[in-house]
Amino acid sequence: MNSPQTLILLDIDHTLFDATEYRKRVFSELIEYLLPHQSENGIEIAENIYKNLREKGYFKISLFLSELSESLGIKTDEDLSYFFFSKESIKQALFIDVLPTLTTLCSNKDITLGIFSGGQEDMQRKKIEAIKHLLEDKHIHINEVNKFDDIPELAQKYKDKRLIVVDDIPEILDIFKKNNENVITVYIDRHQRNEKSALKPDYHIDNLENLITISE
Repeated sequence: MNSPQTLILLDIDHTLFDATEYRKRVFSELIEYLLPHQSENGIEIAENIYKNLREKGYFKISLFLSELSESLGIKTDEDLSYFFFSKESIKQALFIDVLPTLTTLCSNKDITLGIFSGGQEDMQRKKIEAIKHLLEDKHIHINEVNKFDDIPELAQKYKDKRLIVVDDIPEILDIFKKNNENVITVYIDRHQRNEKSALKPDYHIDNLENLITISE
């Protein structure tokens, strides 16, 4: 009997994409454009708005820009969202091990790569544009409201595959495991926080290269 096809579902932010460094770069360029002589104070304001929005849900560019303009007392009809879609900023934020690791994984005909992410869909898809040729579009799942809601359905959808889920949030992995005990859960800790948790994923890694061995 043939072994089941392996499907690896990858999170985007803090797994494939350095969202922290990307945000710092974009906020710096955006505030320098809006407040060329007060950029330091403006960046702090932008960070606080971002944190407040994230506490309420996923980051929405339009809402952020609206609140930023109001906080800075700046009125503009210009669409400033292009700062977030800058090819250079996005390219620089993709972790260095992503492209070579995913290329190696794709060289195995028994492995398919997909995405399981939350956030504004057009922004999330832009972040993975450089690796989209390595992904299978039908396995790209992006929830703009709450990705937790999709876990039970996906865990069952792929129950006939050898499913590997990679995420930087242990709770995500734990819910996958509760909905399908055969799921292989991989916690990626890019910043080596080593936070103590009662949740125990199958693997704990700090770089993507470890996936090559895990997937064998």
